[in-house]
Amino acid sequence: PVKFRLFDQLGNPLSVMFSLSSSLGSLGNQLYADPNNDGIFYQNATFWIDTYTLSENIIPTGYIGLSTPVTVTVTSEGITTNSDMIVVSPDPNVTDGYIITVYNIVPSVDITLTKVLVDPLLNQRTFSFTVGYTYDLYDSQNPGVLLKTITRSETYSIQATTSGQSETISVPGGATVTIEENQTIPNSTVNLFEIYDVTYSVTYDASVANPNPDLTATDEPATSWSETIGEDNFTVTFTNTRKTKTVTVTKTLVDTQASGAVAFYFDALLQYNNAGVGNYTLNSTNSIVTADGTGQTPAGKATFMLSPTTNAPASVGLTVPYGVKLTVSEDTTRTVTGTTKTVAATYDTTYSVNSGTEVDGSSYVFTSVTDDQTLAFTNSRKGADLTITKTVTGDMGDRAKAFTFTIANLPSGDSFTYKKYSTTDGSTWTELTGGGGTLSSSAYTFTLTHHQKVVIESLPLNTQLTITETNENYTTTWQLGSNMATTGSSTTVTLTDDAELAVTNDLPAVAPTGLSFDYAPFLLMACAGMMLGWMATTGRRKRKKEE
Repeated sequence: PVKFRLFDQLGNPLSVMFSLSSSLGSLGNQLYADPNNDGIFYQNATFWIDTYTLSENIIPTGYIGLSTPVTVTVTSEGITTNSDMIVVSPDPNVTDGYIITVYNIVPSVDITLTKVLVDPLLNQRTFSFTVGYTYDLYDSQNPGVLLKTITRSETYSIQATTSGQSETISVPGGATVTIEENQTIPNSTVNLFEIYDVTYSVTYDASVANPNPDLTATDEPATSWSETIGEDNFTVTFTNTRKTKTVTVTKTLVDTQASGAVAFYFDALLQYNNAGVGNYTLNSTNSIVTADGTGQTPAGKATFMLSPTTNAPASVGLTVPYGVKLTVSEDTTRTVTGTTKTVAATYDTTYSVNSGTEVDGSSYVFTSVTDDQTLAFTNSRKGADLTITKTVTGDMGDRAKAFTFTIANLPSGDSFTYKKYSTTDGSTWTELTGGGGTLSSSAYTFTLTHHQKVVIESLPLNTQLTITETNENYTTTWQLGSNMATTGSSTTVTLTDDAELAVTNDLPAVAPTGLSFDYAPFLLMACAGMMLGWMATTGRRKRKKEE
């Protein structure tokens, strides 16, 4: 014999319709649970061995019931069920009889689940939660006797905004409730926990006179919350704050000519989904804030300055939202402090990312910042090669003579490579073995013979050098590039680019009379003419005497 009945968790009979079927067919589609008859909706003196399907046609409003069909299995050893809301017990009034009690639970507590989004890149985003609870069902007639532990779980999606969105979840009082934010949402593989820091807070409604202090919480760093609740309504607020990463931008100055700090200016452009991220503070200490785009400056752009010295690099940390696109560019069109030249004209700029390979350039794009980064810029004062060539002219010029040069005012503290070359045809140059080296002092003395040259490499731009030659009786001509030639024993050169200084030493031939041999042919011709004239006169006189 068997009885089916419907109770609430307090043991009160309820009224609702059920459907029951066996493997042979329906046993009733409108089985009415009669609250005046102990909630019984089906009974039979014979309940055959079989598997039966039970459905609650309509769950009473405000109750938690059988949301899906359940099975009741009868075997020779007894009756079992797959539902945690059905209790099978012996019928104390019938031999070998069973009472199958279906419980509908009244949820007495409303939990307000609120999701708040703190994200400078997005105004709203969908988040997913799994809300579950366990509820111990006790025998209302025999307090302390546990009948069943009811377990429920459901997934909720909340379209969160900056002001917050909420979902109300009703559960039985006394249940152990777990609310867990899911790291992904349906149909997406994006791990939201990589993007956001998650905290939760628990607050009671203002109407609650004595809130449970064990349940209240403020900004706890966790993605789930679990507690055994009482009978009071409360709110659980999960806040997702987009993570930030730090991009450290450093500037190193390589410039022995700099007497102090040199100011370099940078642009930082913050973008997400091809749009500028405006009004975002990259560095509060230095007041680096991106423009909102209402003025001439594009949205998402900020300007900052780094002022390194030759001994101390300068750096700044830019705090950026996780996943943002960041472009950092040095403004090389700016004028170098104390000069009229731009950064581009004065310095070679290189950069490296995270201590990687150093490459030429003044701009770098982080397509998506997901980790802390380091972007190191180096500005090295541009160098210029100075080439000094030697040419010897004049009939008396000694092509094998080694002329001594001294270069003064070389930048101190630096070292420079030099090389010597020779040529036989004036166009094809061959490096002389052992003719090169490194200069490390402020003066350099060297020698050059005819058709030789020396090249001093990578001298700082705007370096002013004084070059002196020991030229003895030679006339020395100095010509820097296409400039007008000058004469003398020394010259001064200011390097603004690679330059060639042509040094010509001239020594013409000189007769014993002190006349240059360059006039000898004309003198000989004159003497020869005079001699011929004398000889002709002498011959005529001799002939007259003979006559």
